[in-house]
Amino acid sequence: MMNGNRSMQGNGTSKYERSDRLSYETDHNSRKRKNNEIDNIDFEKRLRQEKHNVDENLRHLLPIKRNGKVIWQKPAAVMDVKNKRITAEDDTSNEMGNKDEIISKSTADHQEVENNVSCVAQLFARRQHKLSIKKDAIAQLACAIVENPEQKLGSIEELRQMCEEDDTDIAITVRKLAMVSLTEIFKDILPGYRIRLPSEKEKANRISKDVKKLRLYESKLLKNYQRFLKTLEEFMAGYKPKRKWSRLQSEVRDSATLMEKALATTAIRCLCTLLLSLTHFNFHNNILAIVIGWVNSSDLEISQCSYKTLNTLYENDVLGEISLEGVKITSKLVKSKNFNVKERVLDTFLSLHFSHERVGNDTDTELNSKEKRAIRRYEKKKNLKRDGKLKKEVQKLNQELIAVEASEKEDRQLKLQTEILNCLFMVYFQVLKSDSKLKLLPSVLKGIAKFAHLISVDYFADLMMVLRQLLDIQTLDTDRRMYCILTAFKILTGRGEALNIDPHRFYAAMYGILLRLPLNGYKNNFLLLIECLELMLCKKRKQVTTQRLFAYIKRLCSVSLLLDSGEVITLQSVLRNLLRVHPKAGRLLECDGVNGKLFLPHAEKPEQFDADGAVLWELALLKCHYHPTVSTYSKYLSREASLDRYSSIEQSWMRGNPVSIYEMFNYKNCEFHPPFPEEKKCRFKQKHQSLNVVLDGIKWTQTDVLELLRKALK
Repeated sequence: MMNGNRSMQGNGTSKYERSDRLSYETDHNSRKRKNNEIDNIDFEKRLRQEKHNVDENLRHLLPIKRNGKVIWQKPAAVMDVKNKRITAEDDTSNEMGNKDEIISKSTADHQEVENNVSCVAQLFARRQHKLSIKKDAIAQLACAIVENPEQKLGSIEELRQMCEEDDTDIAITVRKLAMVSLTEIFKDILPGYRIRLPSEKEKANRISKDVKKLRLYESKLLKNYQRFLKTLEEFMAGYKPKRKWSRLQSEVRDSATLMEKALATTAIRCLCTLLLSLTHFNFHNNILAIVIGWVNSSDLEISQCSYKTLNTLYENDVLGEISLEGVKITSKLVKSKNFNVKERVLDTFLSLHFSHERVGNDTDTELNSKEKRAIRRYEKKKNLKRDGKLKKEVQKLNQELIAVEASEKEDRQLKLQTEILNCLFMVYFQVLKSDSKLKLLPSVLKGIAKFAHLISVDYFADLMMVLRQLLDIQTLDTDRRMYCILTAFKILTGRGEALNIDPHRFYAAMYGILLRLPLNGYKNNFLLLIECLELMLCKKRKQVTTQRLFAYIKRLCSVSLLLDSGEVITLQSVLRNLLRVHPKAGRLLECDGVNGKLFLPHAEKPEQFDADGAVLWELALLKCHYHPTVSTYSKYLSREASLDRYSSIEQSWMRGNPVSIYEMFNYKNCEFHPPFPEEKKCRFKQKHQSLNVVLDGIKWTQTDVLELLRKALK
């Protein structure tokens, strides 16, 4: 009974639940049908009412139903397939309860994908077809301009408009091609002189038709060239590598920044080409200012391109007009940035050259040789024999004219170079006074060391005082200390020898640098260290005392135990030069250290070194070095072997320059020098494997005999 009641109760509840569910579903379905019918009737009525006012450019959209409400959408713009442009833009707003969704506007330059395009291959083929058409158009315009530039100046404007191509499929490529083509065209058609536009008074004067035609052509050409330069400058200004975006904006801006970088890179290359090839033409200083400004860019590719262009420009500048303008622009840039620029901005000054004497002599010899050739050709053609007096008089007159021209050039060149030096050292001194972070110190010291022989001796004492103050800074790193030492000894090698300055502080600083050399990153500026040692100990050997010399030789041998093989060989070559220049240093090889005096290896100053108690026992350890060249060089330095026992090739590099030796034995490509000998293949196994043993008329191979022996041993 209980079970029956339970079944009755269960069946009863299920029936009630089913009846409730069925009634709910029928009510819901009926309501849904009614709503759908009402919606369909409303939609049909609305379409019938709007059928009379049909616009072909509009497309009706289906309504949206949310939360029981029907939201009617505004008609959208139809895409024009023939013109591939959007004919209209509509802003649609949808009300969803209390929230509004704003639909962003579509850009006017967006192109519609054609209906027949169904795969990536067809898209690529369509792009290639468009690109080939544009390439042909650019080639035809360029050829027409070069053939007859006077009549085809309008084609230059067409090419310039291609630099602003709007088709997103081929925009970047077409703009690049147009920029490069216009650059080469202007290199060919621009005249070899600077165009000067006539003033208002000159325009009022009467002129011939030819002059009027020439002036009109030059003015149009100059305007087109100016527009092209403005276009390139706009591409450069649109690219900002230091711009920071938020996370949401960075994803959107990736493609835009890549496009801007590609166009800016091509634009800077075009500007650099025009800067090098059209140094005489208008707007050259404007191009120079743009290129110098982009040397300080954080984009490495653009910065390197600008840096190399400026180096080439300064090296090829003979008179110095371009160099003077470049130094002035750079000094203004450094001051405007409050000395917060990159080192390569000031490194461009290292390409400047001041060689007015060499230039004047070269011009004299070149002009004399040209005149002699012209006279010889004239005599050969005419077969005339002139009198000796007439020839001498003509030669005297020509020599006088050449001398006058050369003297004028020299005077002009001297004035320009003195102005360059004044501006250059003004920048250097301002950086030394104002740069508190010492960021530009290496490039400034390089420049002072290179051009110190050109300035007055009156500045040397002040420079040496500034360099001493820099060495007293404890936070100054090793590289900057070595640059200070190198600059000080560069000053003291030339005209600075007349000054009574004792460089003991610089010797002490270099002595301390050698002790900490294995702990610091010596790989980057090891050649700088070698240059300092050569200048301090070899070229200034008359000022080196015996205590300093012995202290440096001992410390170089001690440090060489902790360096790589390439650096060890380079230091050994420096030791060889010191032993050759200072014969008295041979006492370190023969001294037994039995004088009872105490040797201080960790002394901070070389004057505290005791020469009588030092022995170069490090050479005995280097004889057992794993590198064969280090061991042989150590034997040679310890005078156990002479150079006669080595080959001519070994003798040549052992007597060579330390810099060339470092380049030879440095591990640039992880290669061992000299290379390891090839291993000889052992043919013993192959010989005996082919042997056969005959026992009781049966042939046994070597493997069979070995197996029998193993079994017997078991």
